Amino acid sequence: MKFQKTVRYYCRGLLKRWGFLPAGMVLVVIELTLLINGCGETQHTYYKSGKKIQTTASSVEIRSQLSEFGGLFTSRTKSAAYQIDQIVKDPKIQKMTILWRTRATAAINNILEQSEPMPSLIDSWCLCVRLRRYFEEGLGSNFFGDAQQIAVDASFELENNIKDLARAVLNEDLFQETQNNVHNFALANPIQTGFARTMIYATETRTDQPNPFVSALNIPLSPFKALRGVDQTPAAIYDFSSATRQLTNVVEELPESTRWQLLMLLYDMEETNVSQ
Repeated sequence: MKFQKTVRYYCRGLLKRWGFLPAGMVLVVIELTLLINGCGETQHTYYKSGKKIQTTASSVEIRSQLSEFGGLFTSRTKSAAYQIDQIVKDPKIQKMTILWRTRATAAINNILEQSEPMPSLIDSWCLCVRLRRYFEEGLGSNFFGDAQQIAVDASFELENNIKDLARAVLNEDLFQETQNNVHNFALANPIQTGFARTMIYATETRTDQPNPFVSALNIPLSPFKALRGVDQTPAAIYDFSSATRQLTNVVEELPESTRWQLLMLLYDMEETNVSQ
C-alpha cells in the first residue's frame, strides 16, 4: 500500500509536468502491473466457530478456474460417452450415453452461469459426486454393461479435479467441512433413473432448513478492494468476457445438441408399439 501511494504521488507530479494524457498512460500501466502481480489483492479474514481463518482467494481467479473446469467437464463427458458407444452397439445403451451427455452438460452450464463463483464451485462439486455415485453404486451402475467402468473413471476424474480446486480455495478445516456436506448432499439427493434430477442447486437458499454450505459461501472474495476507483473494472471485464465465451459455446454446441435430440427422438420412436 505504501508503494502504491508513493507511485501515485509521483504520477500526480507527472500530471502537472507532462499533462493529462502522458501521465495518465503511465498511471494506467502501473496500476495494471500492480493488479496483475497481485499487489492490489488483500488478505481477507472471516470468523467461524470462534476461530480466525484467512483466505486470499480471488473471485476472478476462481471464475477462471471454473471456466476451465467447465470445458474439461464437457470434453471428458463427451469422450467417455463416445468410448462407450464404440464398445457397446446396443441402441438402448447409446440412448443412455446421449442422455448422459445432454443432461450433464446442461447441468454444468447452468451451474457455471451463476453470478457468484462460490455457489458455482460447490454446486459443481456436488454434481460430480452425484454423478460418480450414480455410475458406481446408484441407479446408473449397470447402464453401460461391460463399458461401465469408463463412466466411473470419467466421473472420478472430474470429481478429483473440482475437489483440487476447492482445496486450493478453502482453508483446510473448511475444506473438510464442505467436503462432508457435499457427500451428505449427494447421498440425500441421488440422480434418478434415466438421469432424472441431474440438475439440482445444493447452495439454493431455503426457508425450511439452514444451508450447510453457508460458511464456504460467506468467504469474502474482493481481490481488488485496494485499488479504489477501479475495483470493479477487472471483474466487470471478466464477467463480460465470460458471458461472451458461454454464449459462443452454446452456439457452437447447437448442431451437436440438435443431433443428440434427434437421435433421442429416433430411439424413443423405435420403442413405441406404433413404430414397431
